[in-house]
Amino acid sequence: MAEKAKFKVLYHIKKETRDGEEKTFFNRCGRGFVNKDGSINLFIESLPTGLNEETAFNLRDYEPKEKKERATFSE
Repeated sequence: MAEKAKFKVLYHIKKETRDGEEKTFFNRCGRGFVNKDGSINLFIESLPTGLNEETAFNLRDYEPKEKKERATFSE
């Protein structure tokens, strides 16, 4: 059985209408750590303004971005 990621990323989900089209944005707003008992500690770095009953958050496993290779120039 694969081990689950112990580091999580917290996102605020924001829906906006731009140019007549509804778009969804995931804005990073914190992080989480899985404890030995499976519970999660959240560290919230920012909160969106205008919190209401439609405010949504998403907690995902951390996945590091692949390092981009730099172009090298040969002479």
